[in-house]
Amino acid sequence: MKQPKLKKIFLTSGTRCRNVETEKAYAIMHFKKIVFVSKKCCVMQKITHDRYRWTLDIPSWMIEKNEDLEDAVIYIEELNEWCEDVGKETISKIDKYLSKYEDEE
Repeated sequence: MKQPKLKKIFLTSGTRCRNVETEKAYAIMHFKKIVFVSKKCCVMQKITHDRYRWTLDIPSWMIEKNEDLEDAVIYIEELNEWCEDVGKETISKIDKYLSKYEDEE
């Protein structure tokens, strides 16, 4: 049997709504809207990362059939990308700031 294509998204405590999850569904946040995804079809894994806590593998067919889920996945991916860019920019500024003091020593 052919395995479905999976879309991996990275979740934080702000994009996963554990307090409303059920035995059968995970809950992810899209702005102020909550979108539920079946635990039967998706795989959640806890990870150790400085920003992300979980990965969620969602079958692409499920995303294609559910417009709210598609919007949520796009939103989470764009939010994660923005956070990565801001993080890199901040680290760059910190490195630049610290390098001034290294030159003085």
